[in-house]
Amino acid sequence: MLADSEDRVVLWLHRHEADHDHPQTTGLDMERVGAGVVLYLVTEDIEATHARATSLKSEFIEELHHNPLAHHREFTIKSSDGYLFAAHTAVNSEPAA
Repeated sequence: MLADSEDRVVLWLHRHEADHDHPQTTGLDMERVGAGVVLYLVTEDIEATHARATSLKSEFIEELHHNPLAHHREFTIKSSDGYLFAAHTAVNSEPAA
């Protein structure tokens, strides 16, 4: 993981064979270019970002939830050409009440 001076994640490389669950990449055709790549986007307003993705009828791979391992809230969508995009709050954000 690469973070900036304010502890914001800039780059996070993760092995597909990790010993914990990654539902975003389960069952992917690993021979396809870009398979296993998830582009993470940080947002200050995760609810508005999720609402916008919903209004665009995005294909959700994971709904909005708190990720206890990453310490942030996130959701993942799949583009029409098969690429995965995850939006998340800043690291160490609290789960929604």
